[in-house]
Amino acid sequence: MNLKKAQNIIQELNVTLNRSYDVSKSMASMYDYIYRRLIEANLQNDEEILNEVEEYVTDFRDAWKEVIQTDRKGRHHSIGGSL
Repeated sequence: MNLKKAQNIIQELNVTLNRSYDVSKSMASMYDYIYRRLIEANLQNDEEILNEVEEYVTDFRDAWKEVIQTDRKGRHHSIGGSL
């Protein structure tokens, strides 16, 4: 993936973050950090920084997958329980 595109995606995630929740502050900090590291990786042509960023993004993606699966299971059980 092109680094500029990755920077744009992280920026968009940060800009569209609903800041009315406490967890948003942590997420915003994470997005800021990842964005800065992507810039550094681009300027320094540093693959180690990219590996670091990839780990964070992968962990974040996996956490969201787990949240979605848990939500779906909860919805499925509530629908099944109400029949």
